[in-house]
Amino acid sequence: MEDDFKSTLEIKEQSYYETIKSELNFYINKWKLSNLELIDDGRESCVLKCFSDDYGDVILKKRKTIKVIEDEYNTLIHYDGKRFCKAYDADKNSGVLLEEQIKPGAELMKVASLDQRLTIFCSLHKGLHIAPSTIEKYPTYLDWVSNASSYMETRKDHYELALHMKKAEEICRELYRLYPTKMLLHGDLHHYNILLNQHNGYIIIDPKGVIGDPIFDIPR
Repeated sequence: MEDDFKSTLEIKEQSYYETIKSELNFYINKWKLSNLELIDDGRESCVLKCFSDDYGDVILKKRKTIKVIEDEYNTLIHYDGKRFCKAYDADKNSGVLLEEQIKPGAELMKVASLDQRLTIFCSLHKGLHIAPSTIEKYPTYLDWVSNASSYMETRKDHYELALHMKKAEEICRELYRLYPTKMLLHGDLHHYNILLNQHNGYIIIDPKGVIGDPIFDIPR
C-alpha cells in the first residue's frame, strides 16, 4: 500500500519490464516458461502470463520492493489454496513469484448485479481470516497508514492531501483500539482481485500480507 501510494504521486519512469528482461531469463529457464505475455508493467513491478511445463498456466511477478513479494508468497503458502490462488515457487531474495493463473479470470466487478457482487464478496470474506504462524514477519495495517502519513508530511507540494492522510491515521488508530484482533489479512481485497475460476467459483489473488482485524479487509 505504501509503495503504491507513493507511485501515484510520481511521474512514471522507464518501463520496469525493460530494465529486468535479461534477469527474467534465469526464471524462464528454471521454471520452463513459454508463451510469455506482459499484462502489467508498472514503475516498480511487472506481471506476465506464461505456460510452465511443470505447473501449467501460471503468473510470473517481479517487484523492485522485495518485501512485497515475500509477504505475498508467505500469505499464499499459509492459505495453501483455500480461497486464494496457489503459490508454486518464489525467489524471495530477488522479488520474483510464480503462482497459479486463474481462468477464465473475469473480475468480480464484471458481475452486473450489485447485490450478487456483494453476496459473493461476503461469502469469501466470512471465515476468510486466519491467525498467522508468525505475526512479526508481516507489517500491520496501522504501519501502512502511519508510514503513508509520515511520507505525505514530506511532500510540501501536496499539503491538503497530507492533512487528509493525517486524519486517516487518526481514524486508523482509533479502529485499532476498538478492533484489536490480530489476523492475517489480504490487505487489498477489492472486486478486481477476485476472479472467476473454471468451476464457476471465485478465487482471491494478489494478497499484500498484513496484520489487523478483519474489518480492515472491507474498506478497499
